[in-house]
Amino acid sequence: MLQHPFSLMQMGGYHKLWKGVVFNMKIGFIGLGRMGRGACENFVKKGHDVAVYDVSADAMEYFRGKAELASNPADLFERSEAVLLSLPSSVQVEAMCDTFLSCGVKDKIVIDLSTSYPLSTKKLHEAFKSMAVFCWMRL
Repeated sequence: MLQHPFSLMQMGGYHKLWKGVVFNMKIGFIGLGRMGRGACENFVKKGHDVAVYDVSADAMEYFRGKAELASNPADLFERSEAVLLSLPSSVQVEAMCDTFLSCGVKDKIVIDLSTSYPLSTKKLHEAFKSMAVFCWMRL
């Protein structure tokens, strides 16, 4: 949905997002399966402050001592500035975003890495936009 990653600079300055790279932020990562685990591990290896959540206790256990283990998605969302989703489908992404929207999304960045349906992504973009969020990012 995002036309260009430079657009996110308006959310908090160049230290937040520049050329598509997030730095010095509390990062939350939800979905630690085949794709998510590797992506999340790259943030951890680069020294980012990362919190993780997955429905699988085994997937979370892998990150013990490497990242903060969140007790639930709302807990992760509250403590993070940017949240990345790597979930199986739009069904899970929509459910997770409903949780986020109920928590309040001002000054949060949500990046969906999942294989999501375009119409679902557009719907979520509108929901986030209506809550005064600058944008919803779908990679």
